Amino acid sequence: MSDQDSQSGGFEVLEPANLVVLGDKKGQSKAFGGLLIGIVDDEKYSNKVRYVCVGVDGKEYEITGNAALSRRVKHEHIGCLVKFIFKGMARGSGNEYKEIDVLAQPRSKTTEEQKKKFPRWIEFETPNDKPQQQPDAASVEDVDSM
Repeated sequence: MSDQDSQSGGFEVLEPANLVVLGDKKGQSKAFGGLLIGIVDDEKYSNKVRYVCVGVDGKEYEITGNAALSRRVKHEHIGCLVKFIFKGMARGSGNEYKEIDVLAQPRSKTTEEQKKKFPRWIEFETPNDKPQQQPDAASVEDVDSM
């Protein structure tokens, strides 16, 4: 029995089926876009998070976190459409890092057509997202008579 087997009781750590790593290496994605539905702790790295998104195919994806994302994607972006685009590798302060464009669309700017592409949009809908209806004259009178 290996050290790893004894630490995990013989169980293997399973990665999410739809793990997305941004980059230009084999098995990595140069871009990803979807509806951000959560930010979760990365079980493999205690100081990192993963970004849970729903793609247009309705599947959930977990995008691995890195400095480019963690500085810009916040909990208030949950429920927004996001795009992550790998631009290349850069060097700074003696380290090499991934340059990633991070785009988030405010919910108020999301079109009805875009909402239809992401059926889970409704889960994050707030009163501010719904069109405001003007009360009709009868309902205003009813309120005044109370």
